[in-house]
Amino acid sequence: MHPTSATNTIDRLEGQGLVVRRPNPQDGRGKLAEITARGREVVSQATEDLMGAEFGLGGFDPAQREQVFDLFRGLRVAAGDFVAAPAPAG
Repeated sequence: MHPTSATNTIDRLEGQGLVVRRPNPQDGRGKLAEITARGREVVSQATEDLMGAEFGLGGFDPAQREQVFDLFRGLRVAAGDFVAAPAPAG
């Protein structure tokens, strides 16, 4: 994400009371965004809504949904979002 885009996004989130800016303890020149209690509530509600809507994938059969999730899992592992589970020993 371009720094200007990140700043604009944080500005909007801060304006809605979903994050606050805090000084970066590692670098006094920078700021970090910290989620607020209201921000956590919004995330929780959005998660419930997405789960209830099956992430918009309700039109796919279970095998198709599994394919989509596998594709996105690979992208997220490659991006470092989480570590893939080790393959079962066998």
